[in-house]
Amino acid sequence: MGFLGLLQLAIVVVLTFITIGVAISFAVKPSEAKLTVLRPLSLGLAFSPLGMFCAGAAVATALASNAGVADIRNVQMLLGGMAEALVPGAIAYSVLAVAWALAAVGFHRMK
Repeated sequence: MGFLGLLQLAIVVVLTFITIGVAISFAVKPSEAKLTVLRPLSLGLAFSPLGMFCAGAAVATALASNAGVADIRNVQMLLGGMAEALVPGAIAYSVLAVAWALAAVGFHRMK
């Protein structure tokens, strides 16, 4: 993983922890200010894995195309790279599901 991949992974990890922290805070003591912060954090966490997928797919495709002759090893390399590119999305979208479940608790407590 190159510098760009590590940077993108760091962004996803930081956004994950901040989003969960704000969601827990909103569930415990709901306020409009916390909800105002949670919405753009969720968007950031939703779009950052898309960027990581694009970068991962580009790297996997470039490596497979530079390998030369199309054989089974190149196809395996391409599919492995694409599978790895999907992992950040799985993590981020799972965290978003938990964050908004916590937000639902906060909404219930607001009423």
